[in-house]
Amino acid sequence: FSLGLTREWIDDKAARTLLLDDHRALGLLIGSLAILRLAVRSRWSMAHTWPALPTWQRWMSAWLQIAMYGLLMSLPMLGWCLSNARGSAVSLPLIGPLPM
Repeated sequence: FSLGLTREWIDDKAARTLLLDDHRALGLLIGSLAILRLAVRSRWSMAHTWPALPTWQRWMSAWLQIAMYGLLMSLPMLGWCLSNARGSAVSLPLIGPLPM
């Protein structure tokens, strides 16, 4: 977020492009790490650290975690789609350009 906001305050076109590319790469990296964390968490479940909760609170907690992971993974995907809709290719360091 800070890279995208800082980009608006800079007039130099090369610096703005660099900040936008870094913003895109970090967003996709965060999305990838969220997917990796979800995969690890589904493989090895975490121990329950809270005391016995009522059923409705456990249910609500589970749904809120699902919603948070969904939002965390959807934001980078929406950014990638928005960049592609504007005709800008997104490329990751060490990987290269992502498909349009």
